[in-house]
Amino acid sequence: LGRDRFRPFWKFLAVKALVSIVFFQGYFLNTLLSTCLSLSQAQLDFSYACMVSIEVLPLSALVLYAWRPKEGDWHEGDIYKGSAGVRVELADGTGSSLND
Repeated sequence: LGRDRFRPFWKFLAVKALVSIVFFQGYFLNTLLSTCLSLSQAQLDFSYACMVSIEVLPLSALVLYAWRPKEGDWHEGDIYKGSAGVRVELADGTGSSLND
């Protein structure tokens, strides 16, 4: 992958931010909000899910910036392109057509 298509620092930063948010936000909600606001466990769980849902969108955009997939990329061979004449090799060495 060329440096113009893969930015490892930004991908690392996005993943690190997500892991940190998940850990610290869970701790914050369980300790501070449950004691200060007297929220029930169901309310804490709902608050946590809502916050994570909102926070994941900008992190997803950052990952897309860090590694934008393009046609002809390294993973293209893993994409299923249709069943016409496709042959699947099994672990035991035998093969079968998807049309069989």
